[in-house]
Amino acid sequence: MEGYALLLSSDYLDELQIELKLRADTYMNVRHNAVIHLPYEEIIELKPYFTLLQKYLRKNNLYVVKGLVLAVSYTIISLHQEYCAEDRAENSINEPRAQNIFDRFIYLLDIYHTKERCLKFYADKMAITPKYMSHMVKIFSGRNALEWLNEYVVLEAKLMLNYTNLTIQEISYRLNFPTQSSFGKYFRKQVGNSPKQYRMAINKE
Repeated sequence: MEGYALLLSSDYLDELQIELKLRADTYMNVRHNAVIHLPYEEIIELKPYFTLLQKYLRKNNLYVVKGLVLAVSYTIISLHQEYCAEDRAENSINEPRAQNIFDRFIYLLDIYHTKERCLKFYADKMAITPKYMSHMVKIFSGRNALEWLNEYVVLEAKLMLNYTNLTIQEISYRLNFPTQSSFGKYFRKQVGNSPKQYRMAINKE
């Protein structure tokens, strides 16, 4: 038997910076369908990625390696979405209600995450309490509402730090922080370093 394994850490998925809604969908698909069965033809088409990765790793061509890793990551995410089982096992009798609340919460996050970081805002939009909303989101997704909210805001901040020339002050304004300092404290708490340190590390890399 010959086997291939691809392990993606949560930190790596952060760096992929995939579109926010796709990220949430991918997380839920993997959580409910961690193992999928691919047709033999699909498996064979994946094999050249690994051959090319080995080749360019030996050549120490990190630019090509990075591109290949991104390509295989997106390919596997796409395959997982295509072949994951449609019927999800119900972990509790509340899951249909929890799924509905989760879907509505993610929909609202996609619209308002650059403007609102208060859970009460989202709960009010759904006419439920923040505590109930967060509880149901966690039942369905395994993560509470605040974790999802912070991930959306941080990922948006990283995209602007990576791919725009906006100053940190301009980014803090676009994310509706009252001051650059408050944005810096928030970012450091979530990421572990300041926006400036993060941008310098990315540029150096």
